[in-house]
Amino acid sequence: MLLFVCLCLFSIINAQDQRSAVYNEAEARELLNLAAAAYAENPLPCLNRTLPSGAKWSIFKWTNNTDCDLFGDTCGFYSIVDETNNLITVVFRGTKTTEQLLTEGLDSSEPKVNFYNIGLNYDVTFTGHSLGAALASLAALRTVLENLRNGNQIKMVNFGQPRVGNVDLAMKHDQLLPYSFRVVHSMDIVPHIPACAKNHSVEQDDSSPCNPDNKKKSYHHGVEIWYPNTMNPGDQYIECLGQPTDEDFSCSDKNTFSLNSYQSYIADHRHYFEVEVPSFGETGCNLNDPEGDYVEQGIFG
Repeated sequence: MLLFVCLCLFSIINAQDQRSAVYNEAEARELLNLAAAAYAENPLPCLNRTLPSGAKWSIFKWTNNTDCDLFGDTCGFYSIVDETNNLITVVFRGTKTTEQLLTEGLDSSEPKVNFYNIGLNYDVTFTGHSLGAALASLAALRTVLENLRNGNQIKMVNFGQPRVGNVDLAMKHDQLLPYSFRVVHSMDIVPHIPACAKNHSVEQDDSSPCNPDNKKKSYHHGVEIWYPNTMNPGDQYIECLGQPTDEDFSCSDKNTFSLNSYQSYIADHRHYFEVEVPSFGETGCNLNDPEGDYVEQGIFG
């Protein structure tokens, strides 16, 4: 069993609004804008509206609409170098994970790359929405495994991330990347696929918790931040530190899903912090047009 710093000192989170100083909603809102920008043909309008005007930042790499499979699906990423805050931010968008894209994204944290004479003192933040979030989580883990940065230099804040890997990968991720949050909006269905193995000895409202003893099925890593209702400023959110670890059954894992409500689950997936993420990015993160030219599409955008 892989070593893991246990979070069991925390009691199981109940329905009350329980928060700590660790998760930073202001930071998450800024990163959501950056994740939305990855859907745009040009991320600069979003970045200009989001990043502090006094900061000295630039786009270091930008790859958009990279072919990811034989079916014409595309993915992309961009990275920002912030010389004011000694920070690199790597943002992924994608429908399929490819070795090429991960490698290119990781180049943004390679010490051998000439970041205008920037060195290893720069921290790295990874983010993304939907399957872009899955890419970001894998890139963050690989950055540590390849000794490009230590885990304390990395933050990961993702939105609507599907499960990536099994419980062994999850525990290794938690061990190596202590600042790792998965933001989940209400009934977003994507964080619940692929399905985990269920512990059917426990049942509540036709739902059962994930079984961390099963190593064959998918299992989440990182701390879930669940917004059970809406995501306006000041709305309730829960840091899900209960059991099972990373799959807290008092948070979104307790939800049950019905085929009849499929469209509402997709709407929750595409809407974070009260904006329609892909369209919001395409409008340049214009808060006067949070829905953009929203047209109902597939589950991953």
